[in-house]
Amino acid sequence: MILPIEKWMVEQDFPIEVTNLLDEGFTCYKAGAYRAGLLFSYLGFEKIIKNRLLDARRPDNVPEGAWTSIQRDVNNDAKWEETVFDTITGYSKNPIFLQDNKKREEMNRHLFYWRDRRNDAAHAKENEINYAHVESFWTFMQSYLPKLVVRGSRTAILDSIEKHFDHRFTPENTDFSHIMQQIKNSLNDDDLKSFYTKRFS
Repeated sequence: MILPIEKWMVEQDFPIEVTNLLDEGFTCYKAGAYRAGLLFSYLGFEKIIKNRLLDARRPDNVPEGAWTSIQRDVNNDAKWEETVFDTITGYSKNPIFLQDNKKREEMNRHLFYWRDRRNDAAHAKENEINYAHVESFWTFMQSYLPKLVVRGSRTAILDSIEKHFDHRFTPENTDFSHIMQQIKNSLNDDDLKSFYTKRFS
């Protein structure tokens, strides 16, 4: 049986490290191993954000030293998960993601809840984790991933396009699917139409 979330994942064209984690979560869910299903799904979600941070240019409102530290720590196996979480929920004075304060507070409440459920699953705590938790997390993930866009992404995409189609830097007929993926991962749905209109009209 193919789950709706599996169909959604295929449409997203995530990196293989993400799809491997999510696939493992789906397999565990189907086997009734809901703790493992939630844990792998949560890790897949965080890996998506990790990749967005690594692919993004430093937002203008974030000091260079702070951005360098984030880029370093998300590549550190001992720190990446905590760094991703702190980057999403922190930096209220210098927000990295395109969220107003009210939306950020709402999202943070959800994130803290799901991190606690992830800890319940990972550390075999007494709180029950069942199929409803896993399915609810998938709904959260589908709802919030489009909203977690790094500030300054539009400028970085335009630079990538200019460089890719400049024959001084990139050979003719070089595949540009990575740019399409960057656009998909870096702009809110509401921004896509205006981006294409301004860039290609």
